[in-house]
Amino acid sequence: MKRPRSLSLFRDVTGEGDEPETTAPPTPEAAPAEEPPAPRRGLFGRRREAAEAAAPEAEADAQDADGEARPRRRLFGRRQRAASQVEAGAVDAMDVAAGIATLAADADPVDFEIDDQGRLVENGRKRYAIGLLWLPFDVDRKIAEQAGEAGFGDDAPDLYAMVGDREQIGFGFKYNGLKPGMAAAATLFSDEVLPGNWLAAFEMSGDMGQSWWIVAWRDGQIYEDRVITDGGDAQGAFAALQDAPNWSAMICPVAWDIDGTIDADLGSILQKRGRPARLKSTNQLRALLPIAIPVVLLVVAAIAGYLVWQNIVEQRRLEELRRIEAERRAAAARAAQAAQQPVEIIPPWVGLPSTERFYEICARSFQELLIFPTGWRQQPMTCSVSGDSIVAQATWRRESGGRVSWFLATMEDAGFENIGLDSNLDGATIPLREPFGEGDMDKSLRALSAQEVSETLTLRFDTLDLSPGFRLVAPRPDQAREQEGQPIWSYHELTFRESTPLQEYLKLVSDIPARVPEQLTYDPYNQTWTMVMRLYHEARQDE
Repeated sequence: MKRPRSLSLFRDVTGEGDEPETTAPPTPEAAPAEEPPAPRRGLFGRRREAAEAAAPEAEADAQDADGEARPRRRLFGRRQRAASQVEAGAVDAMDVAAGIATLAADADPVDFEIDDQGRLVENGRKRYAIGLLWLPFDVDRKIAEQAGEAGFGDDAPDLYAMVGDREQIGFGFKYNGLKPGMAAAATLFSDEVLPGNWLAAFEMSGDMGQSWWIVAWRDGQIYEDRVITDGGDAQGAFAALQDAPNWSAMICPVAWDIDGTIDADLGSILQKRGRPARLKSTNQLRALLPIAIPVVLLVVAAIAGYLVWQNIVEQRRLEELRRIEAERRAAAARAAQAAQQPVEIIPPWVGLPSTERFYEICARSFQELLIFPTGWRQQPMTCSVSGDSIVAQATWRRESGGRVSWFLATMEDAGFENIGLDSNLDGATIPLREPFGEGDMDKSLRALSAQEVSETLTLRFDTLDLSPGFRLVAPRPDQAREQEGQPIWSYHELTFRESTPLQEYLKLVSDIPARVPEQLTYDPYNQTWTMVMRLYHEARQDE
């Protein structure tokens, strides 16, 4: 099992780098007397001495004023208190040491050893499973499959135990003397005795000689469950695990002399009550045989039902395909019938005003909008066709020192009331809309070809030594055609930009039909006019 390793932020469990005061628990009779300097000991005072000092206090608490024994109390008070301490991170190793001492004083002596097969033996009789391989449990995979991956080659574990809500699984082998129903010793520790994250190493003798059982819980799961027969290896393994942060308690033999640890006997803290995880066989085939036949019958019935349902779905799919094919044929028939009827061709210039009329209305609107409020700068005015109207629009920007009140007063004097101020009151816009009535161009107008328009414009403006910008624009069919049967229209885009009114320039193209005005712009500060128009023609077939 791959375990997380991190740099050791501290060696003690208090979260600080400095050694806290190492004082023995006070007795109720009097304050502790001064003691001479003691040899080096653990972070929380003497290990065994702390337990021995806490034992008389536990015995005193176990009797009332009349000397009669009282019922044993739970370690750390009620379970709810212990749980709240763990959640708040308030568990102190001194409390753990005192609680273990209380248990040691009250508990009957229990002798544990490790036999020649690596099992934990209680008083020479009852055996527990230790040294299991604990792995995260994958709920989406079979236990036997996970056991095979946990083994070595063809030697797969044949026993397992589950911890928590199917979160962790431990594997073991029958040839190690383990049997189904045997309790996993790592699950016998109570969170009342060892709350939160804890690490322990217990030294025991037995058929294998001196052995060390290293066991740890972390974040509600078993972090280590290992038997080591060499003392140096055991101490090294413990030190490596000690590097993990936030241990609530660390227990090891006093001979190791590791700061931040306490010494405790396994027999005083192992709780042989509750519901420990017990070993089960990874081969559940025999157990499943009584229900296998009904399950097979149910599967067969389900498959039969599925096939019937699939047949119904296929029939419905075929019916839907036939319906779609019928609709397609009907649409094709309607299209063929429509193709035989003449299609009315509507050129893009139908219903629009002429360029001369467009320029006249725009210039009149510009003259009305040409206003210079104090502290405000007028931006270039624009004019374009929108629906059945010609819309001119003027915009002003406030300069440094300008006032909104000055602007509104000026506009009111000019007769404008509906003024669109922006949210910052730094700009304003006024549109003027004037309907142009019926358009000046109809569909009887014959457009020139693209070549005729190009030659006429080039020759005329070259002769007059003028250089207006113009270009040929040929829209794609999917952009130009609105319905089947309409021709593909293209156009020349012609632009005039001069500092004088453009009436004379408009006369230069007055003999070219299908002229559509697009936009007129006037900059009052530069006093420049810009006119953009389209000269439509019927596009060539190869465009």
